[in-house]
Amino acid sequence: MPSCYIWSGKSERYHSRSCFTALKMEVHLVLIVLMLCDILWKTAECQCTLGNYRSTELRPGYQRDGDIMIGGLVTVEISFPFHLPSFTTVPSFVVSSYPVLLNYYNFLAFVSAVEEINNSSELLPNLKLGFHIYNPYNNILLMYTAAMGIFSGMDTGIPNYICKTSGPLAVIIEGLPAEHSSQFSSLSKIYHYPQISYTSGNLVMSDEVEFPYFYRTVPSDLHLCAGIVKLLTHFGWTWVGIIASSDENSMRAVQILREGIEQSGGCIEFIETFSQSNTLLFQDMKNISEIIHKSSTKVIILYCSKDYTEAVSHTSIWEAPGKVWIMTAEWQFVLPSYFIDRKNTLAFTVGKKIIPNFHKFVREVNPSMFPNDSFIEMWWRDLCNNQCLKSIQRSCSNDETSAYIIHCDIINSGDSYNVYNAVYSLAHALHDMITSRSGESESFFDFLPWKASHQRISATAVRRGLSLGTSHKDGCLSGTDTNELQKMAATQKQIQDEFDALQDLSNNTQIVIRPADKGGGIVIMDRSNYVKELHRQITDRNYYILLEEDPTIKLQEEIKEILHHYLKNLHFKNALGEEIFFDENGDLSIGYDIISPVFLPDGTRIKEIVGSYNPYAPPEQEFTIYEKAMTWDSTFTEIPPESRCSPSCLPGFRKLTREGEPVCCYDCIPCPEGEVSNQTDMDACMKCPEEQWPNQKKDVCIPKVITFLTYEEPLGITLTFICIFFIFINTVILGIFIHYKNTPIVKANNQELSYILLISLMLCFLCSLVFLGHPDKVTCILRQTAFGISFSIALSSVLAKTITVVIAFHATKPGSKLRKWMGSRVSFSIVISCSLIQTVLCLVWLFTAPPFPYLNKNSEIGTILTECNEGSIFAFYCVLGYLGLLAAISFIVAFLARNLPDSFNEAKYITFSMLVFCSVWVSFIPTYLSTKGKYTVAVEIFAILASSAGLLGCIFFPKCYVILLRPERNSRECLSKYKNY
Repeated sequence: MPSCYIWSGKSERYHSRSCFTALKMEVHLVLIVLMLCDILWKTAECQCTLGNYRSTELRPGYQRDGDIMIGGLVTVEISFPFHLPSFTTVPSFVVSSYPVLLNYYNFLAFVSAVEEINNSSELLPNLKLGFHIYNPYNNILLMYTAAMGIFSGMDTGIPNYICKTSGPLAVIIEGLPAEHSSQFSSLSKIYHYPQISYTSGNLVMSDEVEFPYFYRTVPSDLHLCAGIVKLLTHFGWTWVGIIASSDENSMRAVQILREGIEQSGGCIEFIETFSQSNTLLFQDMKNISEIIHKSSTKVIILYCSKDYTEAVSHTSIWEAPGKVWIMTAEWQFVLPSYFIDRKNTLAFTVGKKIIPNFHKFVREVNPSMFPNDSFIEMWWRDLCNNQCLKSIQRSCSNDETSAYIIHCDIINSGDSYNVYNAVYSLAHALHDMITSRSGESESFFDFLPWKASHQRISATAVRRGLSLGTSHKDGCLSGTDTNELQKMAATQKQIQDEFDALQDLSNNTQIVIRPADKGGGIVIMDRSNYVKELHRQITDRNYYILLEEDPTIKLQEEIKEILHHYLKNLHFKNALGEEIFFDENGDLSIGYDIISPVFLPDGTRIKEIVGSYNPYAPPEQEFTIYEKAMTWDSTFTEIPPESRCSPSCLPGFRKLTREGEPVCCYDCIPCPEGEVSNQTDMDACMKCPEEQWPNQKKDVCIPKVITFLTYEEPLGITLTFICIFFIFINTVILGIFIHYKNTPIVKANNQELSYILLISLMLCFLCSLVFLGHPDKVTCILRQTAFGISFSIALSSVLAKTITVVIAFHATKPGSKLRKWMGSRVSFSIVISCSLIQTVLCLVWLFTAPPFPYLNKNSEIGTILTECNEGSIFAFYCVLGYLGLLAAISFIVAFLARNLPDSFNEAKYITFSMLVFCSVWVSFIPTYLSTKGKYTVAVEIFAILASSAGLLGCIFFPKCYVILLRPERNSRECLSKYKNY
């Protein structure tokens, strides 16, 4: 409303009139809007009236009164919608329903456990447990209806209303599917009721923050996914397919499965989902069946709740031969499918035990005390058959027997053990709560029904003055009761008085003084704020006036809040001696059994436990498998069967992933040189250590063979023989020259230099033997230095002989000054000076970077070559270069003096010898650099022998020929004849 302020003077009447006009206009607008709303509502009401289209009504629950009540949602019958909503027509709730034979044992286990606890004198001796059990039909709408019935205590449940003649509700035990369980949890946590599920492994419900009141006596499906991955890893199944229902929990599980399989090195060929609608399910399964027949994988994971597994078991997907099925429910082992039973089926099921006294309860209980229909009557008659287990076979008259005995042998296959643990978990939590609150036990029991007053008046919730009902000792009364109507009238009068007070307050002063809500004292606040607060509280739709508090409601609130603490810290041993406790996420610390069908010789099929997975066990014990207990179809060529996209890569090969395909699809290629793979399916080969080398198969590293040029091998023997032969020839020539030293031909060619040359060549032949054998420190030093110095002496001698020839020819000319250089001192000086330079180079080499023994591990494949490292390659080539320089000078001088008219002119022979020497060493360099291993040494030995033999043969063989074979030419007359010429 607009604010109207009163001003003094002439403007007072004007402003009062304008304020009144504005208020009047607002009132008219409000009336018009209300009239339009009323017209629109009546029009819509005439055009569309929604009715109740459910064809399956929720049957009344089964109830037994007690001091503490347990709510139960136990699915005994399942309903499936025929059609999904199209959102274009009025939705149809037509469903198909069928009983679940196995689930009726869950209902009986619930009742049996409660009776067993009530008959116990130790667990809850002063309390009697009661229950209120509904069948939610796996239908979300009926589930909520059943929940309201449990919360209110009436079959026609009303939200936010409690009408109970029994004790307070403590907990809800439910067997809902995973997705329904999470939706029910969002409702139960509003009322802070603990929720214990005996079937739901919903992944998201392990979140303690989002689901603080949720507990379960089964493991989380997160552990189920881990167990499946462990199973795949154990058998090496890396190529799998996944079929899952389209519900949220299954989709989350498939994602976790995918991550786990890929992290363990596996791949998924296909992921297919099917609808939850009956009409679409079989069409989806037809398409999935075609995919399975075309797929190459041999392992298929079927992930869905047990309710859908039963429907899937009647489809055609099982026709594909040679497939291993991994299932998350055991329906395949309970009811037969339309197709042949397969041995190659593995199922994960929560560990089950035989409940003590449960078989006796089933055998002796009176069926008339339970809700009854045609299915239940048939179910009980089946237990009269002689083929049933003796422990549950009932005594019946002949007219009650039935041939339908399919559920007789499946009493231990359902969730009855989980139900048993759920009920006993609540009982032990109540026991711990009562015994630990011994100081408050008197006030606790005062609120129980036998201690409460005879007349109990419940809290009457007033919403805008309308009563929802009261609780009376005789039951639930409607709002037409006279006393209640009087209370309602008084309440309405109180509300009216508060509105009047609010109106009066709005005309008073701007400041309000009121008592404080907590801690005493007063509060001073603005008048407009105080009016708004009062108006909100009085007109709020959820504002309740509590006339008188019911002590049962107080006890119920106390139980709900305290019970959580004792459930979280629960730890006890059940009747079978198993420790029962909830982990930090509210999950029961229990594992899975892996079961597989086994066919006995008489054709009977039984389920055999072939393995287990317990995530709470020590790491070395969490997964076990008994392969000897497993049976496989004869269609498999390998036992156990393999499921791979590509064959395994044997040791010695590695995987090469095919481009554009999953990592499990690959080709096998051999390991490169120097690398091995000692396991199957290795992604990369491993390099061998330097001292080792792959064997022929490249699957193991073996020690390398240490090799060097030895005297014993053929090459070494050949070189040694050649070396000794040339030494022998050299010695013979030296002996000839010494024996014929006084002959003209020996004297004419400077016999001293000839002796030096022959001795140096003999040293060259001898130094080649140092290159043979195992290198050590001494031999490595002697190899290059002895070779360099010996050849420098030989080449210096050749150079001196060449210079001597030139000087001798020119000195014979009249007046020549070269006569004074004709002595032997010049020749010796040349030899000593040239050899000394090489000696200095070798000494510098030895003192700076001397050669040393070296294990060359890379020169040859699979061998370690023991050789001499030159130490300084520069010094090595300096020595060779100096020898080349001497050879070049000798060649040039000899070439220029080759045509001198001397009867015994050595220049021609020296020229030819130098030509041979240079050719050998020029070809040595590329050959030396291109060879590896011990053949490098052989090349150097060959160069030494060849060059030395070239000098020996070209210079001395002609002279030996004359001395030995043409002695007539070895005379002064012959020498004078050639001089005159």
